[in-house]
Parts: sequence; C-alpha cells; structure tokens
Amino acid sequence: FIYLFIYLFIYLFIYLFIYLFIYLFIYLFIYLFIYLFIYLFIYLFIYLFIYLFIYLFIYLFIYLFIYLFIYLFIYLFIYLFIYLFIYLFIYLFIYLFIYLFIYLFIYLFIYLFIYLFCCPIYLFIYLFIYLFIYLFIYLFIYLFIYLFIYLFIYLFIYLFIYLFIYLFIYLFIYLFIYLFIYLFIYLFIYLFIYLFIY
Repeated sequence: FIYLFIYLFIYLFIYLFIYLFIYLFIYLFIYLFIYLFIYLFIYLFIYLFIYLFIYLFIYLFIYLFIYLFIYLFIYLFIYLFIYLFIYLFIYLFIYLFIYLFIYLFIYLFIYLFIYLFCCPIYLFIYLFIYLFIYLFIYLFIYLFIYLFIYLFIYLFIYLFIYLFIYLFIYLFIYLFIYLFIYLFIYLFIYLFIYLFIY
C-alpha cells in the first residue's frame, strides 16, 4: 500500500507536474508569447514600417514631387513661357508687322500715292488693296498662323506633355510602387515569414 501510494503519488505528481509544466509553461509560453510576439512584431513591423513608410512616404513623396514638378513645370514653364512669350511675341509681332508695315505702308503710301496721282483708278486700287491684300494677309496669314500656333501649342505641347509624360510617369510609378514594393514586400516577406513561422 505504501509502496503503491508512494509510487503512484510521486509518479503521478511528477508526471502531471512535469507534463503540465512543460505543456503550460514551455508550450504555451513559447507558442503564445514568442510566436505571437514574433508574429505580431514582424507583422506590425512589416505593415507599419515597410508598408506605411514605403507606401505613404515614398509613394506620396514621389507622387507629390513628380505631380507638382510636372504640373508646375508644364504650367509655369511650358504653358506660361510658350503661351505668353511665343504666343504674345508672335501675335504682337505679326499683328504689328501686318498692321504697321503692310497696312500702313500699303494704305498710306500706295493709297495716298494713287489717290493723289491717279484719282480715276482710286476705287479699283482701293478695293483691290483692301479686299485682296488686307483681307488676304490679315485673315489668311494672321488667322492661319494664329490658329496653327495656338493649336500646335495646345494640342501637341500641352496635350503631349501633360497626357503622355504625366500619365506615363504616374502610371509607371504607381504600378511600379504597387506591383513591386507592395506585392513583393507584402507577398514575399509576409508569406515567407508567415510560412516560415508556421
């Protein structure tokens, strides 16, 4: 009886104590604490630091930098420079040239010359000069150059630079950041650590 009691008591006590101790302490401690700690730490570290840092900081930085740079560059430099400088320069130059040189020269010089010396053909010359030279030069050349330059500046430079470069850089950077950084870091590192830990 004593022998059995001691044997059973000591055996069961030691067995249960060691088993429960090993199970509860080591297994639960190691599994719950270390695993969850490492899992949560790595997960939070990957998510908070890598994802948020790379996504928010780099993406927003590149996005805002490129967006603002391209927008300001296109707007301030190309648009203002080309529109104000070239357009106004060509507009004023052509307008002043056509008006001052052609119109005033033809009108004042030829008209007055013909008017003073050739009154009988005044109407013919006047109508010819006005209808043909003035209207042709003013309407055709001015409007052609005006519309051509305006459409060229707007359609080619603005639309090409804005749509092509902006969309190309935006989509390229967005897709690159999303596909490479997000998918690579999230899928590869997360799944690797997740599978490795499991």
